[in-house]
Amino acid sequence: MDSNPEHIKQSAEDSLSRLRVDAIDLFYQHRVDPEVPIEDVARAVRGLIREGKVKHFGLSEAGVQTISRAHAVQPVTAVQSEYSLWWRRPEEQLLPTLEELGIGLVPFSPLGKGFLTGNIDASTRFDSSDFRNIVPRFTPEARKANLALVDLLRKVAERKKVTPAQIALAWLLAQKPWIVPIPGTRKMERLEENIGAVAVELTSEDLHEIDSAASKITIQGARYPEELEKRTGL
Repeated sequence: MDSNPEHIKQSAEDSLSRLRVDAIDLFYQHRVDPEVPIEDVARAVRGLIREGKVKHFGLSEAGVQTISRAHAVQPVTAVQSEYSLWWRRPEEQLLPTLEELGIGLVPFSPLGKGFLTGNIDASTRFDSSDFRNIVPRFTPEARKANLALVDLLRKVAERKKVTPAQIALAWLLAQKPWIVPIPGTRKMERLEENIGAVAVELTSEDLHEIDSAASKITIQGARYPEELEKRTGL
């Protein structure tokens, strides 16, 4: 969370060295530093852009006021924020702000940390090192209640002859043309499955069906433990 301008410059130099490139395509502030004005952060990145070391400026988990203040100093290209069928708060303020300012959205956890793939249920056991063990939304009780959303995805997926994960990603892609989800995986077959979502066409009727059914489902459990949630800029 250290966004001291000197640290930003050093981080960029370190990344250039490790990546062995002349410029970083998209340079993110991954969490808002409450100790450093966002204008100072934007000015530091603006300097790196002028030096040709960075091409574009990104923010992650930043609130709309922070985004607007940064954008006024150095145009922001992309904002990374959690967004999926089971975390739709960005629709309230974030998406309208990004559309107004011409900033792209890069949703992380677009598959709900794996839950929306349909491969997790109330009986699933996670490895002791798995972060989901401390996430309220992943308690057995919450998972059992939240399976209603997976059942919805599975229903549409069966009709389209694709997977629930591909429906979840296709739904995101259908929201706005400037949304680019970044699902994570360690397996090649999952990477290929995720890429396949680009070819899934959801009609207006499909989207209406999903939204209508999802609006009747109340997701159980917070997305993060309270202490972690406080660290976001939202």
